[in-house]
Amino acid sequence: MRYAEYIKKSMEMNIPDIIAHPDTYMINRNDFGKIENKVANIICETAEKYNVPLEINLAQIFNGTYYENRKLNNDSLEEQKKKLYKVPYPNKEFWKVATKYNIKVLYGIDVHHRGQILRWNELIELANEIIGKETIKKLSFIER
Repeated sequence: MRYAEYIKKSMEMNIPDIIAHPDTYMINRNDFGKIENKVANIICETAEKYNVPLEINLAQIFNGTYYENRKLNNDSLEEQKKKLYKVPYPNKEFWKVATKYNIKVLYGIDVHHRGQILRWNELIELANEIIGKETIKKLSFIER
């Protein structure tokens, strides 16, 4: 819960322009229960109130698929999809909660490796696979 409270407080203080990987709290959790749901609702409700966009971060997808053992691989997109089970976020359940709020969303990545740029479109497709196309359709993305 501290995670949600810190994020909430930062938005109340008008500090962030965006909340990067808001679902990172799911990195060491297997279940999306009452506490995880409450955290998601606090983050999304506050983001809506203060008009702060949320980022669907692609870095963990890159690390779990294309950049295994610190080496860039050239496996096909279909092969990469088979590895998504080990990607801790983006979290499907968090983004389902986000659809209940009037918030802006965008894709982002930390860009620590050239492969993250080269694989940008594939990483978005993999994120959509994790989150689910129906949920993605309900999110309000920032226009470029």
